[in-house]
Amino acid sequence: MGRKNVQELVATAAKAEAWRLTKHESYSDDDRLPHDLRDKNGFGIGYGDGLSEAGRNPWGDVTLGSVPVGGFFITSVLCFLTVFAPAYAFFLTNLLNLHDASYIGSVALLIVFSVVSAYYTVMMWITVLSVFIAFITLMFMITTGDNLLFIVVASGVISGALPYINQAMFNTRRSGRPLQLGSFAQAPKWGQEARRKQNQEAIRNRHSPFMELGVAMGVLRSERGDRLAPDAGLPMGLDMEDMKDHVFIFGQDGTGKTSGIFYPMIQKIVGSVDNTGIFVVDGSGKLAKGINIEGYTLISPESNIKIALMEGLLPEDVVEAFVSTISDKKKEKSTIFQDAEMLLLQAGILLHAASNYDREMCTWNISNLYKMINSKNYRLEVARILAHQKNILSERDDNLKFRIDVRSKWRQIDDAAKHFLHLFDKLGDHSLMRIVGMLNSWINMLLKDDDLQKWCHNDTGFDITTVFRGGRVGLHLPSYRYGKASTAITALMKLRLYRYASHRGEEWYKQEGQTPVAFFLDDAQNILTRSDMQMASFARMLGIIFVVSVQTYEQLSIKFGKGDADAFIGQFKSLISFKSSSQTYRYLQNRFGSMLSLRNLHGKVVPMDANIECRNLLNCHHFDENNSNRQNDDSNTEIAEHEVSMKPSKKKIPSNKDTMNMHRNDVVSSPIIAMHELNDILCEPFAAVAMFNRASVPRRDFMKVVPVLKA
Repeated sequence: MGRKNVQELVATAAKAEAWRLTKHESYSDDDRLPHDLRDKNGFGIGYGDGLSEAGRNPWGDVTLGSVPVGGFFITSVLCFLTVFAPAYAFFLTNLLNLHDASYIGSVALLIVFSVVSAYYTVMMWITVLSVFIAFITLMFMITTGDNLLFIVVASGVISGALPYINQAMFNTRRSGRPLQLGSFAQAPKWGQEARRKQNQEAIRNRHSPFMELGVAMGVLRSERGDRLAPDAGLPMGLDMEDMKDHVFIFGQDGTGKTSGIFYPMIQKIVGSVDNTGIFVVDGSGKLAKGINIEGYTLISPESNIKIALMEGLLPEDVVEAFVSTISDKKKEKSTIFQDAEMLLLQAGILLHAASNYDREMCTWNISNLYKMINSKNYRLEVARILAHQKNILSERDDNLKFRIDVRSKWRQIDDAAKHFLHLFDKLGDHSLMRIVGMLNSWINMLLKDDDLQKWCHNDTGFDITTVFRGGRVGLHLPSYRYGKASTAITALMKLRLYRYASHRGEEWYKQEGQTPVAFFLDDAQNILTRSDMQMASFARMLGIIFVVSVQTYEQLSIKFGKGDADAFIGQFKSLISFKSSSQTYRYLQNRFGSMLSLRNLHGKVVPMDANIECRNLLNCHHFDENNSNRQNDDSNTEIAEHEVSMKPSKKKIPSNKDTMNMHRNDVVSSPIIAMHELNDILCEPFAAVAMFNRASVPRRDFMKVVPVLKA
């Protein structure tokens, strides 16, 4: 076979594959579709046209008396029994008359009309085709003189009336009748399109390793009819392509975040993904210490690994780490805080510049930064080294470009020296003492700890940037042991990694030896800083995957402010929550979205007797100390605090005609996940609610995770 023929075959195969991927098919029987997306219906449960946002069938929420509105979808059944069945029965008994051409044409016409009419009736479209069918059938019967004439005439009347009964019942013209349908009743089945695209994307990425994180409970599929929810029993999780959009986890201590999510993820990455780096930080200290994989390096004060806290950092990075650890909104606004921040930056600029010329005297470390603040002799020695080096460079007879570069470089150093060295002379003793005292409190949280002090004297040490070349590193500094020092050291190390990631750029994958890296930050409420918020917005582009967990939403809201907290969590397209706080649940409801639904018909019932009402009030859960709903329902807490006496009374409460009138609510928007479901289901051990960004489309439901003791 010639080369040209081979190219033509390849092109034809590519076109066929492209056509297949653009077809409106479910892929549910496609062997290439991942197992977690193989629902009973590849698009989810198919309802009628009246779909809510989540695919819910609004007719299921409405009752007419005691009969569900869905029960009136018997139009097609009645039409078939009253018109088509007798007609077909007649034709079957007169098969010998098929030699008549006109008769054969009439039979064919009846069959076509019957099928079309049944289809349109099921779709609830207003059609009068059934009326035409009735008259055609009537002509057949009159011509043949059959004794079914009476039945057919009656069935024709019923068949013609049924579409109009449907119209009146469902108010499809919205002509002011009680049951009002919004425009969503004619909304397109967008859930099907989303599922189709999800399946296409999953097939394209089918070679990406899948991480099963739980088993779906099927709550949103069965209770909501959610097209984006899996069937009960299907696995839920992500592949490595999905992980690139980051994962955020809520959950109180001991609910299963570490054993149910972090350990399985790390196991899967190490076992099936080649050369993906791992950086693990844990505020509680459990995750980093519980990993036992090949090539894993655990950094802790107890280890013999040499660490240099300021290696690879610029002066502004060091200042940012300390400020993000110490600052709060009140201190950031104070003048003394701003002066302390500026003084630390200037000291860092001078020390960093001098370390390039005399590493023995001006080592770039925490200890010498402390000397710059507290030792006048050391400051003068640093100034002497810089002045001497500047004179040497200015006497060199090099080209103009070199002179411009030197002048630009030393302008910043001169400004820092001018403000820093003269600041101690300008400020009064009281102001200077307050500024220096604040700076000492920042640095001393590292120097005062015997375990951490050894790291403060080093200018070189273990290269943590190895994670960008497939390395696996964990940092074990539990917050309960080291307090804010843990946050400061973690911030310094993360800033070093962020600076390296920014330096290698967005085309890192073209560089030899460079790999993606997954950052696992467990119980991170105390170690998150604003640098993490900034990096999250473009981490995907730089080859960084974030998996972050905190205990509650309000921890971030208090630390960063509600707006910044929402913006930060919004960067994470996959969301998981174990048992957490009520504010966390409200945030989850907003992220999961809402659906449109029709509430049940209801009316206001007039009490029959005050005596009965008092008895009912005393029997409600507010007065039962053992009732679990009491603590979750604060709707009538004031009533529960008052004594209610039950006295016999024969006096009837006067009725009000207005309160007896039945009324219907308009179309309402309600959360996809209800608060009572979050409170009840997440109380179960290792139960979670998840919204995974699976193949670029949400995949959401409650799930059960399987805990793993160690990675």
